[in-house]
Amino acid sequence: MVSPIAEARAAPADARRRRVVLAGAGALLPGLVGGLAVPRAALAQGLDASLAPRVGDTWRYAYTSGWKHVAPRTVAVRVTAVTGSGVRDAVSVSANGDSSGVEHAFAARLEVVARAVSGLDVVELSPYLQAFGAPQAGHAPVAMPAPKWGTAWTATARFGVRERVTVPAGTFDAMRVDVLGRRPFLRGQMDDAIDPIRLDLTAWYAPQVKRYVRLVVSSHAAGLNPLLRDAYGLVEYRGG
Repeated sequence: MVSPIAEARAAPADARRRRVVLAGAGALLPGLVGGLAVPRAALAQGLDASLAPRVGDTWRYAYTSGWKHVAPRTVAVRVTAVTGSGVRDAVSVSANGDSSGVEHAFAARLEVVARAVSGLDVVELSPYLQAFGAPQAGHAPVAMPAPKWGTAWTATARFGVRERVTVPAGTFDAMRVDVLGRRPFLRGQMDDAIDPIRLDLTAWYAPQVKRYVRLVVSSHAAGLNPLLRDAYGLVEYRGG
């Protein structure tokens, strides 16, 4: 059996560097943050204005991690633009949710988005999918962030389950969406202890808040050890 120290010395240089990053307060979703990878699954051709948020709408989520050394945070979201084709928002992360925001434009596609904000990777699944005519049942492909190293991701979303969900903001009748993302492990170029090869994400969407009310996400490496264990619960929604 190879000791962890010997294994680290034998690992590629970039893998050793990533192991050091993971030991600190850096990104919590190694190898996932980046540009979008195809395919891009369309929900509808345009935005339904009656179901969409408005500029200035805000949400606050309580973020918690399954790892004790990762402190709880407040994740704040504010809509900065709404057009006929999509919604742009800004996400901020801090103890009070007042740090500078990182923006992203969401259009008519299913996508997992990871935004690095104030030392935390905020992971979301198409938060405004309800405004684009979300499927009521069945499966659909999901675009994943392009990895900075290693093999590409593929992912599928499953629709069709409705559940009552309780979060700090209250209890909601929500549509549940489950996503399973996977990528092949490439020995010699990826580290089986720190490079994720599986991502599990579940989000619950409620029409009255025009976004998800709860989201949980986890990832695992090839060695089956857990990497990401995050949860977001809605605390407050202010909108029109």
